[in-house]
Amino acid sequence: MGLRGFRFDVRDSGPGVSEAEKAVIFQESVTGSAQRQRGPESHGLGLAFCRSAAERIGGTMGVEDSPDGGSIFYLFLPE
Repeated sequence: MGLRGFRFDVRDSGPGVSEAEKAVIFQESVTGSAQRQRGPESHGLGLAFCRSAAERIGGTMGVEDSPDGGSIFYLFLPE
């Protein structure tokens, strides 16, 4: 039996996240390639903060490929 809890997904239809970016996108000061194409709007703190907050309460946050293209960013919080 797996962990019991709640999973929240945010799906997009963008270009997706490469395997190389998946390994680092939740680190501070890292922005994805799609963000760099739009301009200097981000400082790369949002995903790092969200993952850190989730882990402090026993949860996790990650990204996976969407079967329809794009990405699924998820937040899992245990019961």
